[in-house]
Amino acid sequence: MKSPLSLGSHLAWVVLGLLVLQSCARGPYTAQSTHESKLLKQGLGRIAVYRTDRFTLALPPNVRVNGVEAGRCRTNGIFFIDVLPGKHKVGVTTQFTEELDIAVRENETTYIECSMRPDFPFGTPHFEEVEPDVAAAVIAELALIDQR
Repeated sequence: MKSPLSLGSHLAWVVLGLLVLQSCARGPYTAQSTHESKLLKQGLGRIAVYRTDRFTLALPPNVRVNGVEAGRCRTNGIFFIDVLPGKHKVGVTTQFTEELDIAVRENETTYIECSMRPDFPFGTPHFEEVEPDVAAAVIAELALIDQR
């Protein structure tokens, strides 16, 4: 017969597993989506934020563009924000915040990789601008995240 402590620890592992799964992206793969190929409106550029690392949190970090929430950085997911060309501040927040200044050009996509570095208790967010050919090698297998 198992002790109540053993049953409790099993229950804790199940709850933790469910929280981890909740933070992963679900949706059509980018390769199956028409969003990336959708034409931008005249005069706009695009920011693509994606995450491939396996370090998960119960609540994915918020991503902000110019101080406005744009979506959540989910494991194995990608989302797009269409913006006016020019300089933009992209930030990701957990208990820590990291910001990145980027330049977006008209009719082009700027790729940002979001990752989490293991750190007590939840992890530290990290952003990095990535060249389009580097991003293209990984984003086809990511789930498209509906940011709203």
